[in-house]
Amino acid sequence: MKILATEGTTRWDEMHRSPQLITGSRAASIMGYGYQSPFEVWGEMRGELEPKDFTYEGIQWGHDLEDGVAKRWQRDRDRQTEASGEPRKLLRPSPGLVAHPELQILAGTPDRLIAEQDAEAPGTITCFGRPEYRYVGVYEGKCTEVWNKIQWVEGPPLRARIQAQFYLDLCELDWCSVCGFLGISEPPVIEDAPRDDAFIAHMRVFLTDWYERHVVKGVPPEPGGGDRDRDLVRALHGAENTGKVFFLPQELDDLGERIKELRAQRAAADKELKPLENQFKLAFGDNSVGHGSETTWKLTYSEAEVHAHTRKGLRLTPSARKSGG
Repeated sequence: MKILATEGTTRWDEMHRSPQLITGSRAASIMGYGYQSPFEVWGEMRGELEPKDFTYEGIQWGHDLEDGVAKRWQRDRDRQTEASGEPRKLLRPSPGLVAHPELQILAGTPDRLIAEQDAEAPGTITCFGRPEYRYVGVYEGKCTEVWNKIQWVEGPPLRARIQAQFYLDLCELDWCSVCGFLGISEPPVIEDAPRDDAFIAHMRVFLTDWYERHVVKGVPPEPGGGDRDRDLVRALHGAENTGKVFFLPQELDDLGERIKELRAQRAAADKELKPLENQFKLAFGDNSVGHGSETTWKLTYSEAEVHAHTRKGLRLTPSARKSGG
């Protein structure tokens, strides 16, 4: 594998955030399963939008807990290999920013690599001339919260699986293991998966075609419904009233009519929904989390309520929001 930069160095920080590279998290988003919309990623890669700030509390705690989650994976794996008699699997530190063996636009930093203690195997890494281990797989660790448990019921969500296969392609390895931490009261979700060459071939074509059409040629993908998508649309076209008039093409006219229909439906739904929400909140009381038969609800605060509390010491008004249902 070709290492572009060691994690934690200035070069790694600069290259990892490069607008010209599709990383593992960007790959999942471009394919429609990440934390960002393809439109948002496009805005970042075209320099139209500042890179998303991933320094908020949830991400920071996730980074801080990574070592503990990896230790739990190692402990469970040791028990498994001891019982089966297989060679021991060891987690090794991330090699850093790894370049794709063929495609220059793809690069990423796997969380860790999995090594195997098998001194007789080809490709064994040596230390002071003594055989020690060989790399056999990629490890991807994820930390989330208990109310996101439903997303992990059938194993890791697609975004984690896509990232793991992406790193297998970069590192030219044959299997991956994803470990999800769902909270201290829950066992980790661990899933091993072999390299999926059919999916990897599809992913390569999808990402390179997307990059050529949208980043190189500048054709924006369809925007999503997020705040950053909205901000990017505004930044691209501004808020100035130019006085220009044009006739809508049929496709855009149809889109406008659909927007009218949905707004009318939303107004009707809000009329029924808001009283029910208030009833629910009143009965929810001062609890922080409520477990239903199919859905977990949690206490949340809007940004405005947090600011009001910070500035004026006002009592926060809680809202219960469906999580992951």
